[in-house]
Amino acid sequence: MSFSTRDLLVLPSNNPAVASVLVIGATIAAIILLRGQAILGLLISRVAHIILLRCYPIKHVKHEANLPSLLYRFPNGQGNVEKFLRGRINSAEWERQYGGLYRLWSGMSGEVVLTKPAHVEAVFRDSHNHSKAQANDSGYLMDRLLGSCLGLISGRPWRAVKHAVEAPFLHSSMSQYVADVQDFAGAYLRRVLAQKDASDGASGQQRKRVVLLHPVRDIKLLPFLFVAKVVYGPLDGGLEGELTEMIQPREDLFKTVIGGGITRFAWSRFLPLPAIRAIRDFKDGWARWNDRAHAHALRVNNPGASAAPIVAMYKAVEEGRITREQLLQTLDEILFANIDVTMGGLSWALVFLAAHRDVQEALRSEVRRNSSPGPDQATPRDAYLLSSWVTTPTLLGACILEAARLRPLAAFSVPQACPTERVLDGFRIPAGTNFVVDAYALNVRDPFWGHDRDRYRPERWLERQKSEGGHLGLRYRYWRFGFGPRTCLGKHLTELILRAVMVEMVEHWYMALEGAGGEGEDDMDWPWNDETWIHSPELLIRCEPLAQKPT
Repeated sequence: MSFSTRDLLVLPSNNPAVASVLVIGATIAAIILLRGQAILGLLISRVAHIILLRCYPIKHVKHEANLPSLLYRFPNGQGNVEKFLRGRINSAEWERQYGGLYRLWSGMSGEVVLTKPAHVEAVFRDSHNHSKAQANDSGYLMDRLLGSCLGLISGRPWRAVKHAVEAPFLHSSMSQYVADVQDFAGAYLRRVLAQKDASDGASGQQRKRVVLLHPVRDIKLLPFLFVAKVVYGPLDGGLEGELTEMIQPREDLFKTVIGGGITRFAWSRFLPLPAIRAIRDFKDGWARWNDRAHAHALRVNNPGASAAPIVAMYKAVEEGRITREQLLQTLDEILFANIDVTMGGLSWALVFLAAHRDVQEALRSEVRRNSSPGPDQATPRDAYLLSSWVTTPTLLGACILEAARLRPLAAFSVPQACPTERVLDGFRIPAGTNFVVDAYALNVRDPFWGHDRDRYRPERWLERQKSEGGHLGLRYRYWRFGFGPRTCLGKHLTELILRAVMVEMVEHWYMALEGAGGEGEDDMDWPWNDETWIHSPELLIRCEPLAQKPT
């Protein structure tokens, strides 16, 4: 027979005095235990911190001072909760406390934080030779989930996996999807908004009222399903349903990864932990689903037509060019790991447009100008969506860049190491030391952006494009997809999806923030979802059909 602490508290219910004594005793015991654990944890942290500083010294070349370093806290250090979930606040606080160059700890791995463009340039000028941190410095569970994916491996394995999976994500491939993504985004948004309208119980002429759209929850599946279609080809209803059902368990699993703790250590795999069982179940299910999706792609492939990219990816495994684990984890990265990434960028772009109706109207006019065929232009909308920011700057592109500037996807970048030492602000940083970029310091707090650097003003991009020779003047001042060949593989497809959704929304809907104070509401005071590692808004957008007069 077994019973819980709760059972202890209810057993003597017929004797209030005994129950009170037990409750008080249990409370005191819990306080002593927790205080003992806290003291022990603090002791371990301080001892480990001293050892880490001795093992991994970073000294000033002249006066031998130590590089400012955050206190290591067992077992996570500052990763991943402090670095990602609380990174937006910690970014400013750590820079204020430790200066423009300092070190944090992700687990027991040190990461030097870069906050100045000059530092970023000095470190990333040879980014093609950099090595990504093992499993993102996030420990055993992360290694099991994504440690072999394209974004977290380096050297020859990275080149092999990239060659095997990159074809559908190349810039040259986007023209294949531009018509499809418009149809897909339009159908998806019309369906979602119609369903939300109908759910109010209105019918007939009573419809076409204001619809409240949550920019993350309601659009979440749009980029996910479109990317799946790009990789696997058209999926039947059963495969698509199974794929979407895996989203929630995968998200729950990643929350455990971010939370860290005991699963940072490889020996945790021998313990009967729910997370260990969950990752085994997910990986087994993910492998089986991909095998069925691959078989489906082979069956539906029409003679003379190009096979879905998954076919070539599986062939790379069969020929021994990459491992099955590398492929499965990279496919996980492409789909599940990028849900929050894509939605973070898309949701904030829509929120800023909803808050700034003047920009929304200007963008609507630009969309209309690029929707009517000219004498030599049969499909102007396609060219508009595919336009390069470098050669053909548009307000649409500027709106995306400005939203991403003010709301970076994460406060800190993925850690990576240089092959040679660097000297920054007089500190000699050994080769192999991991660096991370503070995106808020670069994108927002840098005086380079002007006195209105914390305000949403997409026009600044068009102005700088003309005055500063395009993107080159901004190369090390703006963090979005990274630098060099290690930039995000899916950046072109992500950009295309964002553009298609934004065009669809401004073409058919007036948008405003629900409960907003007024035009251009303070951009820095909106509610956030702080439970996901990618920063996203937690609010509603009022959508009113364009055919109606806006309320």
